[in-house]
Amino acid sequence: MSEVAITIKLPFQQLLKAIEGLTEQERLVLRKKLEQQTPASWQERFERALNLLGEKNKDIPLEQVQSDVARAIQEVRAIRDREN
Repeated sequence: MSEVAITIKLPFQQLLKAIEGLTEQERLVLRKKLEQQTPASWQERFERALNLLGEKNKDIPLEQVQSDVARAIQEVRAIRDREN
């Protein structure tokens, strides 16, 4: 029998409802399958997040980003100074 790959777009809540309808044996098979996938390291996840943010914010000028970062640093330092 040949295999065919399909892609289903399903809202997450509907996916959860479908999983709730599985038998205990089916849930065990699903859990084992999910555990087989090697989790990405925190560095890989962080890099993916940075890349995603970079793509979403590519239209923001570098000067504005640097200004926002400098202001955020000042705010955090001010909070720290007030608490000490």
